[in-house]
This record gives sequence, structure tokens and C-alpha cells, in this order.
Amino acid sequence: MVGADSAKVGQGNAFKLKWIKKDGDVLVSLVDSPKDTTRDMLAGVQSSKSLSDNKLLADLKKRKLVTVTKVISYVASKGPKYAKEMPVEHTDLTPEMLESGEWKTANFKPYNFAALGAQQRAGALHPLMKVREEFRKIFFHQGFIEMPTGR
Repeated sequence: MVGADSAKVGQGNAFKLKWIKKDGDVLVSLVDSPKDTTRDMLAGVQSSKSLSDNKLLADLKKRKLVTVTKVISYVASKGPKYAKEMPVEHTDLTPEMLESGEWKTANFKPYNFAALGAQQRAGALHPLMKVREEFRKIFFHQGFIEMPTGR
């Protein structure tokens, strides 16, 4: 029932563990009920998903009984600012907030003073440069490209 390769491996292990011996051409059992430690070990690995002995792990990998996979798990827990709903953070102080006194208890969004802001377009293009830019766009739409002229 078992393939020749598997039977040879199993037979070799049984000889090594002294479960059987060869008496002529016949195999004789030396143990009434052998204890399969590999099976018990694999059941333990399957339940715990880990094995601490590196030498044993290498042996099981070589025999293709186990494969090593990386398991990533995350734990999420409630932090100190946990709330069921997102709190409203005000960005500006308005006259209505000053009149009602709401500014005392309002949550303000922190300002990022290191932000650069939007780029300013200073000055204006010369009328001839505007015409040149329009011609460039027309040619680009027709499929022309600019040649590198920085030489």
C-alpha cells in the first residue's frame, strides 16, 4: 500500500529506533506498540504553530514535513484619546465663538508653522511671451516636442 520510497524511509527509521529487526528475509517486530514521536511532535507543532529546537526544525524541513512561514499579528487597543465619534477641531477663531464663549472649551487644530504654503506667482508675463506660450501649446497638441537646447 505504501510507496517503495516511503516504505524504505519508514523501515530505516524503524531499524534505527530498534522497533524491528531482520531475521533472514523476514522482518520481526521487537516492540508491541511503537511510540511515534515524530507524529506527536508534528501534532504539537500544528497546535502551537512554533518549534523551539532549530536542529529538529531543520530535520523536519529536510524531510518536507513542515514549512516555515512568517506570521504577522497586530494588536489594537483603545488609546487615551479614544472616542466613538471624531471630535470637531476648529481651525479659526470666529466672532460667533467669541460672543458665545465657546472658544474657552473648543478643540483647536494645531497649526503647522513649518508649512511653506502655496507658491506665489509674482509679476506678469510680457504680451509677446503670452503669444509664444500659446504657440507652444498649439504645437504640443499637434504632437511636436521640444528639442533639448541646453548645450
